[in-house]
Amino acid sequence: MKLNAYYFRAHMYTLVPRQVREDMAWMADIGTNIVSLAILEQDLTAVPRNLDCICREAERAGMQVYAVPSRWAGLTAGAPKVPSQFAAAHPETWLIEPDGRPHVNPFSGPACDVTRADVQQFFRDRLGTLLGRWPIRGLIWDEPKTLEAQGPKVLAQFYDAMGAHARAVRPDVRLAMFLHSYQGPALAEPCAGIANLDIFGCDGRPWGPAEAPLVDNDEKVLLGGHGERFLAQAHAHGKEGLLLVENHDLPAKAGPVLEANLPQVLALNPEHLIYYYYPRNLEDPEMIMNIMAKCLGRKR
Repeated sequence: MKLNAYYFRAHMYTLVPRQVREDMAWMADIGTNIVSLAILEQDLTAVPRNLDCICREAERAGMQVYAVPSRWAGLTAGAPKVPSQFAAAHPETWLIEPDGRPHVNPFSGPACDVTRADVQQFFRDRLGTLLGRWPIRGLIWDEPKTLEAQGPKVLAQFYDAMGAHARAVRPDVRLAMFLHSYQGPALAEPCAGIANLDIFGCDGRPWGPAEAPLVDNDEKVLLGGHGERFLAQAHAHGKEGLLLVENHDLPAKAGPVLEANLPQVLALNPEHLIYYYYPRNLEDPEMIMNIMAKCLGRKR
């Protein structure tokens, strides 16, 4: 099992190299293999030295770096929850609903239409910059948006084409995608079958449906058959399976539930397991991260 840390520090822009080194030491100490960075469109020009720093320190700690294209054209998740600059500057590219209104995500604003040539070229240009400058070993398509609005087959064709372009720039790049764990087979199956994709799975809370009320009745859970279904779909298409443990936005009372259930998630034995490194909105960050270290590697 490869252990992957979602490391969303770069989008803060104020980066302290000493703290980055400390972060990498923590990750490496529990056996983390991959560090995944959220990359906004503007990060490629606004904070290139931040990305230089994180890539350098990750390599020093013996970990590979993956990139998470975040909020690009309003079509991907990732961090932070902000509108796309490209979408803001190009309203002609917005996806339009049947009633004539633009398709808007409540967190990240309008989303663009993946069938448009200019939207596809925007992705190609940014992928070329990202993969051409930094030692990025993998890309993660995080919760593709407009999956329902444009249809999974259309989205699958888009990400297949973008994966092909990424491989044209860097032939050895690994390509991953995950969906919400509650999204059904009709949405997941076309995505699991994408040719230019190596890793497929879902994200969710590290417990089952009975524990959903713990955090705002969040239905995204990994146990209760959800994680198993996505792993089975990945394997059926010859892909490695992925589970992302959503250990963010937790009250302190969630700690014992996390500790009790995370071993059951690990027992599903995905080829790739992602956790958030000191994620947002934790009431007791040290407690939560100590639980993660204890279950994933060793307690610090």
